[in-house]
Amino acid sequence: MDIADLSPIQILVKDAKDNDFQVVVWSGRTIISRSHKIGLEIGQDGSICKKVDGEGLTLGQAREYLGLDRDMAEA
Repeated sequence: MDIADLSPIQILVKDAKDNDFQVVVWSGRTIISRSHKIGLEIGQDGSICKKVDGEGLTLGQAREYLGLDRDMAEA
């Protein structure tokens, strides 16, 4: 599948996998984590929140929180 065919959240998940994050799909939720302190949960409705405290994030904030924007800038 071409990246142009992916939704922004699918691209976030793909980028997380490409950067060695653990990605788990469980009970309709997607959990992306690098450690027990750095991780996100994506709900079935597309909502994104930090695992550690439940703070809601936008897609851009989520990419920044995971450090994926930094990786993209270095590429």
